[in-house]
Amino acid sequence: MKLQKVFNNMNIWLDFSNSPHVHFFNPIIKEIKKQNHDIHITVRDFAQTKDLSTILGFDYETIGNHADGNVIKKMVNISGRAKKLRHWAKKKGFDLAVGHNSYAQCIAAKTLGIKTVTIMDYEHQPANHVSFRLADKIIVPLVFPDHDLVRYGVAKRKAYKYMGIKEDVYLSGFEPQEDFASTLEENIRKKIPTYKYNEFVLATVRPPATMAAYHRFDNHFFDSVLEYLSGFKNTVMVLLPRTEEQSCQSTLKNNPHHTTLLAHKPPIETTCSTGPSRHTPQDNTRTPQHAQPCHDNMLVYHSQIFMPRERQVY
Repeated sequence: MKLQKVFNNMNIWLDFSNSPHVHFFNPIIKEIKKQNHDIHITVRDFAQTKDLSTILGFDYETIGNHADGNVIKKMVNISGRAKKLRHWAKKKGFDLAVGHNSYAQCIAAKTLGIKTVTIMDYEHQPANHVSFRLADKIIVPLVFPDHDLVRYGVAKRKAYKYMGIKEDVYLSGFEPQEDFASTLEENIRKKIPTYKYNEFVLATVRPPATMAAYHRFDNHFFDSVLEYLSGFKNTVMVLLPRTEEQSCQSTLKNNPHHTTLLAHKPPIETTCSTGPSRHTPQDNTRTPQHAQPCHDNMLVYHSQIFMPRERQVY
């Protein structure tokens, strides 16, 4: 049932606390706007969340950031962000708060008496105990186990399941870049004249979410994959780090000289802000052009090609 069939001109609050949420809510926002509802967006300063929101032209408020460290520090950070969100939302008159398991939003909305919908796709996140119990409705993929919903305190009347997975939602309007192969080939040939798109191995590598609450164990698979891929001479790796720290991770120090890495620089601005900051679609001056070397034999630059051995950036 569409929202407009239930309420007219709803005032809806969306919270993006991580990078995937921006793409996930993009098609949903388009549909909500078609139904003439008002949308207000808050964004947590973490990973590429702000940059993606800017690229897609969203008008948003930046409130809070990420906390590294143990569970206690994360809990304190969530509590602090919830307090800031509550202060920001208190006089906005929201009819509905929607997020992808935004714990701080769930807490803030609950204390303000705002109806809340939370969406989640991972059954092993311990913090589901918080958001699932506070939200009025929980939306999960069809494959989300029923016993896990029960374990997190979800009654059947609160849960709704959708077909597919989260990626189906934010790839629904995906259109491939027609000149991707030719553009990539042109840039790589600046360093490797013999490069041909269909003769080289192109691998996209994404570090694990080592900073997340659910990632509380050592995982060497990513290191092993990098080591394996770097064993091939005709290999181009596209690194998509989640944070500034991951772009400098020590596992890449041993990257062989014959491997080329096309690195996309994550946002440089990772410091904690003391309060909300507003971004409008006209403010697109934040994109960094260059970054400093992370360590002796690895350079990560914004959308650039590098070769560690010769230390030349193009």
